[in-house]
Amino acid sequence: MNEDAFEVPDRTEYRYLVQEDDGEEVQYVRRRHYISPFLVLSKRCIFLICLGVLALLALAAYLGYMAQTPPPGLVQVLTDCGQFRGKHKNGAYSFKGIPYAAPPVGNLRWAPPSDPSCKQGVTDATRFRSICPQVQPMSSTGKVMGQEDCLFINVWTPTLQPDAKLPVMVWIHGGYLQMLSGGEPGYSPTEKLAADTNVVYVSFNYRLNALGFLALEVLREGSPRNTSG
Repeated sequence: MNEDAFEVPDRTEYRYLVQEDDGEEVQYVRRRHYISPFLVLSKRCIFLICLGVLALLALAAYLGYMAQTPPPGLVQVLTDCGQFRGKHKNGAYSFKGIPYAAPPVGNLRWAPPSDPSCKQGVTDATRFRSICPQVQPMSSTGKVMGQEDCLFINVWTPTLQPDAKLPVMVWIHGGYLQMLSGGEPGYSPTEKLAADTNVVYVSFNYRLNALGFLALEVLREGSPRNTSG
């Protein structure tokens, strides 16, 4: 039978002969369409596919949520100048390196501080930023450290409740108006100090040396207070 098989057009009937002892018998068959088994999905397969799609959507939603959620030990706050991400350590919170004025460069080099430019998104505030330009203390080489873009503020607080009404201590670092910064190790406040005393501590950098205290008549021009430095 296989040797006598041949292709016929769709929806066509054909006949073949079956030889038997008592004579000839004619049988009619109709050609059937072939359907791939891969196109026939059971209800179980459909259920498993839908379940896999839902699992992928749930994973994508979880990853999106985790991307917006700070890792353990970090905290995020909203201010009038954007969002900042700080640390929670030793029972208190710290936010370091927050710009409180525009970088004092170019036309702003000896000018009064201007408002900072607020950024979109979340700004990292987990570390101290650049110190103001100064000669390295206790150095005979005269090496200059720091950058002019240095007007940053640092905050340590035992709570993030806006209605806590805690006392605030502002620490202005020393250094003979020539050196150091608001994040000086061993001198600046810490999270532990804020937690132990239940006080909010603030420190900041300010322009040093000639960039902060140079008094010249030409620098007084245009000054609302008729001063320079």
